Amino acid sequence: MKKKSPTIRGRFCPSLKFDLKMKLSVLFFFVSFMTLQANDTYSQQTKITLELNNVTVSELLDEIEASTQFRFIYKLKDINLNRKVSVNVNKQEITTILESVFKTTTTDYNVIKKRVYLIEKKDKPAVNINNLNTSVLKPQKITIKGIVTDENGVPLPGANILEKGTSNGTQTDFDGNYTLNVENTNAILVVSYLGYVTKEIPVNNKSTINVVMIEDSAKLDEVVVVGYGKQKRATITGSVATVQSKDLVQTPTTNTTQSLAGRLPGLVVTQNDGQPGGDQANVRIRGFGNALVIVDGVPRDYQQLDPNEIESISVLKDASAAVYGARAGNGVILVTTKRGKIGRPKINFSSSITFQQPTFLPEIADAASYADYVQRAERLEGVAEADLTYSNEDIVRFKAGTEEGFKGTDWQDVVLKDWSMMHQHNVNVRGGTEKVKYFGSVGALQQNSLLESGDGKFERYNIGLTLDADISDRLTVGLNLKYREQETETPVNVDNGEDAYRRIFRFIASSNPAIQRNPDGLLTASHPLGQSAVAYSNSSITGFFLDKRKQFDLIANFDYDIPVSGLSAFGKLAFQRSSNLSRKIRTPFTTYDHDFVTGESTESFTTNIADTRVSNDDFSRITTQVGLDFSRTFGVHNLSAKAIYENIYTDTYNFYALRNNPLTIDQPFLFAAIGEQQVGDNFSQNGRSAFIGRVNYDYKEKFLLEALYRLDANIQFPTETRWGLFPGISLGWVMSKEDFLSDSSTVDFLKIRASVASLGFDNISNFDYLSGYSLRNAINQQYLYEGQEFLTTLRTEGLANPNITWEEMTTYNLGLDATFWNSALGIEFDAFYRKRTGLLATRQDALPDTFGAVLPRENLEERDNRGFELVLTHKNTIGDLNINISGNVTWTREKFVKVIEREFDLDDPDDARLNQRTGQWVNRRFGYRTDGFYDTQEEIDNDGLEYPQLGEPKLGDVKYVDRNGDNIIDFRDQEVIGRNQTPEWFFGLNVNLEYKGFDFAMLWQGATNFDVVPNDLELAATTSIGFVPFQYQVDHSWNPDNPSAAKLPAPSTIGLNQHNDATLDIYQRDATYARLKSLTLGYSIPQSFLNKINVKNARIYLAGYNLLTLQKKNIFNIDPEARSQDGIATYPVQRNVSLGINVGL
Repeated sequence: MKKKSPTIRGRFCPSLKFDLKMKLSVLFFFVSFMTLQANDTYSQQTKITLELNNVTVSELLDEIEASTQFRFIYKLKDINLNRKVSVNVNKQEITTILESVFKTTTTDYNVIKKRVYLIEKKDKPAVNINNLNTSVLKPQKITIKGIVTDENGVPLPGANILEKGTSNGTQTDFDGNYTLNVENTNAILVVSYLGYVTKEIPVNNKSTINVVMIEDSAKLDEVVVVGYGKQKRATITGSVATVQSKDLVQTPTTNTTQSLAGRLPGLVVTQNDGQPGGDQANVRIRGFGNALVIVDGVPRDYQQLDPNEIESISVLKDASAAVYGARAGNGVILVTTKRGKIGRPKINFSSSITFQQPTFLPEIADAASYADYVQRAERLEGVAEADLTYSNEDIVRFKAGTEEGFKGTDWQDVVLKDWSMMHQHNVNVRGGTEKVKYFGSVGALQQNSLLESGDGKFERYNIGLTLDADISDRLTVGLNLKYREQETETPVNVDNGEDAYRRIFRFIASSNPAIQRNPDGLLTASHPLGQSAVAYSNSSITGFFLDKRKQFDLIANFDYDIPVSGLSAFGKLAFQRSSNLSRKIRTPFTTYDHDFVTGESTESFTTNIADTRVSNDDFSRITTQVGLDFSRTFGVHNLSAKAIYENIYTDTYNFYALRNNPLTIDQPFLFAAIGEQQVGDNFSQNGRSAFIGRVNYDYKEKFLLEALYRLDANIQFPTETRWGLFPGISLGWVMSKEDFLSDSSTVDFLKIRASVASLGFDNISNFDYLSGYSLRNAINQQYLYEGQEFLTTLRTEGLANPNITWEEMTTYNLGLDATFWNSALGIEFDAFYRKRTGLLATRQDALPDTFGAVLPRENLEERDNRGFELVLTHKNTIGDLNINISGNVTWTREKFVKVIEREFDLDDPDDARLNQRTGQWVNRRFGYRTDGFYDTQEEIDNDGLEYPQLGEPKLGDVKYVDRNGDNIIDFRDQEVIGRNQTPEWFFGLNVNLEYKGFDFAMLWQGATNFDVVPNDLELAATTSIGFVPFQYQVDHSWNPDNPSAAKLPAPSTIGLNQHNDATLDIYQRDATYARLKSLTLGYSIPQSFLNKINVKNARIYLAGYNLLTLQKKNIFNIDPEARSQDGIATYPVQRNVSLGINVGL
């Protein structure tokens, strides 16, 4: 049977029940009000010419669909598709042709607009049972009823149910229900639906059979979103990966980017921060830079979209991205939001509550350990016993922890909670008629911080509405509205930076644990410079930062069928407006020292910052697109083409103001301050234009060709280099359609594809071709001369480059897609190579130091990348158990091809070995190899090594390996000791199981072939300025009592001393990890119960995110994904445990 989109003939009128569904449907009453009576204008005006002899009915219907816009909808039992017919007509209406074909059959027809319904005739001649030979009477048929749903319990209208071995079948209705009479109890039902794995289910005396369909990994008939259009997956010639909505909402997360980790080949997702509202992951394609993001066809941020609004996310990785030209060099991420579908209103409600805690929270030394660490450092530095900060007796008292003043304080416990909370809710409705389709969604999210004070939170509200309406037979219009409002509130940072969390976590790690918290409630002076993590974590003490963002997006589009077969026009107008209002008020605070002998507290330190700051950023973007689309089938040749003009214009305005001495913390407004006031603003504009084209051709969907181009212009480049042409071409061969494979019982599908394209990257210039000056009148950018007032100054922007243009990237891709044994095994493989030319650099390093001018950046350097991706999938059904497993792995590596460098000393082989980058891999790390530590002074005196550049060693310092044997440790002894912090290998494993009403999902993500070097404070605590060692520093630093156990240098009050402050192999760790990214267990409530309460589907689930991390054993307790250079001052990545419910009405 041909797979058709489901629809309903005639009208329906649901019973008037005043329930939840009706209440919410009132919101969309105007949609139904717009529904117009269908008319037959198209069927009357369209004339068809056919010359077909001795073809099947199926072939006839295919030919009519290929040459017109008619689409046929029918049930298998109502039509004999294998009957031979001949049709020779010239410019006849569709009804004339149908009448001649089905006149003598039991099939009737009904033409409504462009849809042709083939149905069973109602006036079939009655059969006289008395005239039948009773010896051949068949047994009485058995009636089977049930509902067909997807994995989430959503009904599937139009699913096909066929009695195996017969033409007896039916389709599900709008609600997924079906009824079918079968011959006997031994019958087998074959259930199929577009994009899902076909199931065979024995009847086995059952009268009710409910079916849960699972998605087909091959999805050959699935329509995939590509650049400026859609294509069938079977005919795609580029490297395109897709993730669907159900995967994105499987586990509650605060940011869409977090849901992508491990799901798609070539997509590199890492999360470095976990703070509320700022926990977005870094997403890169094939390890390249930041990808271009397109939402519903226009540039737009997608991180704070409600995942419940997203239909799918596609990733374009090769020539398929060429239609985006100068912005597509790092790949393209296409986000498609949900739109309406024909059918009754389907209301879905989802709600979850989530408990969050850090995945990794380094253990900070307690009072006794800290005192011991400081004592060891001071003794090695020659401090006399009487002058030690902590004596042996003090350390004993700290360990006991019973005396006042020696109980110490766990500042991490004081400032942070064990768990924080997150709430997420969404309600949406989806439906439509032949004339109008709609989707509406409202979502809310609230995420709280880990701060014990209760301060710090993020709130987001999303509203979305899409409408698609057929204005006439030829004209369709659409409207997509999105509104988002979000608010981030944190305690304020006393510095100019607005990220208070960095300051809080930094001073948790530098609050003295040996100081007992003041019993009188006054702020404890726990830091030698008077800083306080407690104060910074409390808005009522230091002030607060409040950021409110409002964003509105409107996309209006039209499609018009031109009265030329296969030709249509389309257009899109998108408008985005966002406003970001920030308020910050900072107030001074005082810390106190407490004397536990006298019981008195004395003032220690008072901050002197008090001001109110306000800033507002307004951003707008207008995108227009107009084009022509052509699609025709000529026999076995399919041809489509598209031509588009696009224009994008943006402007940004920023206003900021500051006023000192606010009167009260409760009024963060300029009028409520009495001090000096400063104001300023700035404004910028940008724009681009492009002409885009694409041609697709296939022969019998077997030999495939796609050619595309983009002529791009960006006003940030000079007129002479502003325009660039970015072409691409890709080829495909569907081998499974060849005669030698078409009847294979092993190979379901096999396609080979190849592509090459020229791409670009233009996010590199800010009008560098213009020379000029900038005003320096912002805070900290002014000069004071001889006691006068601050003066605004001019500053040169440097030499201009009149030839600057975008980077150019040429990509090559060779791929294979295959499925075997009825989708039991699926394979996707891609090998790629990318060469980047025109990277910006200056010639400064190639010139002598005496050259006075600062040179502009030029398109001078080159790099290349190579790698491969592999995806393996398995789907199977064993009884009531559905199995869906997929795994992916990606390898990628980058090399310097051409770097502007100075000339190297030919007489010094170490010069080029250590400093030359041209021709070398990017991910190399040079450093020194070590051979333990100096355990005795005798070792230091007798090793014969000199350290002219590193300083002479002391007890507990690192012993370096003399690579070249000259007894001098200097830069020449460096060698490649590892890789940098960018992984070469990425992998993911996704397991989905379903058994009756239960569902289980597990996703692993990991990476390898990369190394991490902690920063200096993570290697050694600088106790002289208040930093406290982590417990692993206490346990593993060199100790004269047990020198052989050392893995880090001896403690020092200045942290890493000169001798140990180098890139060393002992500091580096293999950061290979595997993380249980998500784990979900759900249960769908039986339909028999839900029918009693008028609910379509309901599911409860327990889900976890970042639950478990496996990594190589090492002394550092650091999150392998959070590879920040300032790890101690980073809000930790969060582990989530969620309880949720999904309900469909």
